Amino acid sequence: MRQQPRGRSIAMRSVLALALALAAASTAQGQARVALAPSAANDTGATRAESSACPAAMMQAVGRHFGLARFSLPTDQPGETAETAGRLIAATCRPWKAARGQTVAAFIYDGDETTTKPLLLVLLGRGGRQVLASHRSALEVNGATELSRDSLRLDATAWQLAPGRPAIGLRMRTFRDRCQFEGGLDQVFRLFQHDGGTLRPVLAVPTEHWRWAPGNRCLQDEAPSTARVSAQVRVSLHPAHAGGPTELELTATRSDGVPPLRLRLKPRGTGYDLAGWDQAFSRWFD
Repeated sequence: MRQQPRGRSIAMRSVLALALALAAASTAQGQARVALAPSAANDTGATRAESSACPAAMMQAVGRHFGLARFSLPTDQPGETAETAGRLIAATCRPWKAARGQTVAAFIYDGDETTTKPLLLVLLGRGGRQVLASHRSALEVNGATELSRDSLRLDATAWQLAPGRPAIGLRMRTFRDRCQFEGGLDQVFRLFQHDGGTLRPVLAVPTEHWRWAPGNRCLQDEAPSTARVSAQVRVSLHPAHAGGPTELELTATRSDGVPPLRLRLKPRGTGYDLAGWDQAFSRWFD
C-alpha cells in the first residue's frame, strides 16, 4: 500500500491508520504474520487453475538464482508437512510478447521474516532454464495484508516505455478488507522496465478504490450499510507518443457517475512521478 499525500481520501486515512495499528500491535506481541487466504477468482473471473502455471523445472531455476530453498507451491497432499511443503505463496508465468522464446514469471515467497515477504520477478530464456533478468524486493505485510495464490497476475499488454526497452506489467492483489475500514484500495499495477540483467520498477499505482457509506458493517444483528462508491483506474500508453520515452495516461472512473479523471504521466528520472496524480485523485475521490 502506497502512502498518499496530505488531503488523501477518508478511505485511505482509515485503512492506513488501522493497518499500522494492527501491525504495531502484532509486532509488539511477537505475533506479526500475514493472512494466507485460499485460492479465489481473480478480477477477470478466471480461477487460478485457469491461469498460467509455472513448470517445476522453471521454478527450480528461479530458486537457484535467488538461493531460496523449497521453491515450489504447497501440494496439499496427504503427508505434506510445514517442514516439507513448498514455500511459495503465489506463482504465475506467461510467455513474454517482447521476445520469442522468453518467459516472465512472478512469485511471492514465504520467507522467515514475519513483516515482509520477498516479491520476485524474473525474465527467463532457454525454455525457462536460464534467468536473463530479475527483480527482488520486500513486500510489506501487516494487519491489512492478505496473500493467496491469486495475489499476482502478469499483464498481457506488450509495454514499450522507450525504444528497445520493453517493460513487464504486474498486478498485485494483497488487501485484506475488514468491516472496520471505511474504504480501501487494491490491485496495485506495477511496471518493470527491462534494463540489462535487471527488471527496474518504474511505476506502482493502485487501480481499485472504494469507500463505504456511514453505517456499522460489523454487527451481524444489524443490517450493514451496503452503499459503496468505487473507482477503477486504467493505465495505458499515451496515444500522442512518437519515439523517445513514453508518456502514460491514467484514467479513473467512478461508480456514481462523476465525470472521469484523466492525467498524463511523463517519465522523470528512473520512473514516473505520481505526485500530481495522487493529489488530483484525492480531490476527485473525496
